[in-house]
Amino acid sequence: MPKYQKQVVKREPEKVIAKIAKTYGEKPEEILRGGRKGFEARDVAIYLLKRECGLSLKEIGKRMGIGSTAAGNRWVRIKQRLVKDKGLAQKIEKWIMVA
Repeated sequence: MPKYQKQVVKREPEKVIAKIAKTYGEKPEEILRGGRKGFEARDVAIYLLKRECGLSLKEIGKRMGIGSTAAGNRWVRIKQRLVKDKGLAQKIEKWIMVA
């Protein structure tokens, strides 16, 4: 996406994490803490922190206690999943519209 087309108003990462935590019935610190493989809320957080907050993978990794490569791998996996899982994609779009 060209720089001039990027969203001008970025969301605050703390608010995005809080919204995801509430939706999944988790505490924000649980989403930010590593160690749970296949944790959908964490993957959604990585996706939205990049997409809606404009954070780099390095910044996301630092915030979540993982390396930028791991953040990038999870980013790719959730993007691929959203192509296949239309229900999850619609749920995320709904959250974005409401937030």
